Amino acid sequence: MTTNESSFFRDKATFDKFRDVILPPLISARAPSKRLRIWCAACAAGQEAYSIAMILSDLKLPAKGWSIDLFATDLSSEMIARAELGVYSLYEVQRGLASRRLATHFTQEGTSWRVHDHLRRMIRFRQFNLLDSYGWLDDLDIVFCRNVLLYFDHRTKVSVLERIAEILAPDGVLLLGHTETPDILPKTFAQLAQAPDFYVRGRQPALRLASVG
Repeated sequence: MTTNESSFFRDKATFDKFRDVILPPLISARAPSKRLRIWCAACAAGQEAYSIAMILSDLKLPAKGWSIDLFATDLSSEMIARAELGVYSLYEVQRGLASRRLATHFTQEGTSWRVHDHLRRMIRFRQFNLLDSYGWLDDLDIVFCRNVLLYFDHRTKVSVLERIAEILAPDGVLLLGHTETPDILPKTFAQLAQAPDFYVRGRQPALRLASVG
């Protein structure tokens, strides 16, 4: 079952934490390789993935020579096709997008708005079922897995989270939605005090963040 409900910068405070708390220490830790690997799971029509790409673009990481591997997946082939197209209605861009970002990252086409190529080039969209093999993913720095686990039973939730833990880098970070409870997380994850929806794989010094739990 899929709902395909999404919007740009959904839960703005979460994206602020991603930009201000999570990214700086990871960027510092990855400075030698200048590479970030991010997975946006259950991306629906692509708004979340493009929101992530906008933040990375605003920080000028691609312009500074960083290699960005941003994977975005969804169970629905129709949603993936929409995400790859990158065209949104006026209603959709008005949900969460500041006028500055709309002007910087989109072009108006009639009554619709198209994502600029510089963002589309950052993202690799792919149809994917979270219950399938994760063998094509590895060494990820950040995984966005928001508001999807609530549709699974307890056993499946645990299985998905265990597999995410296996493909995260040793200091990788997992983001869950407000509706997901941390009691199902494998013990390899620690909740971050400064960003409660984010969980680091272990208590790694690279993030320099106090963890709880």
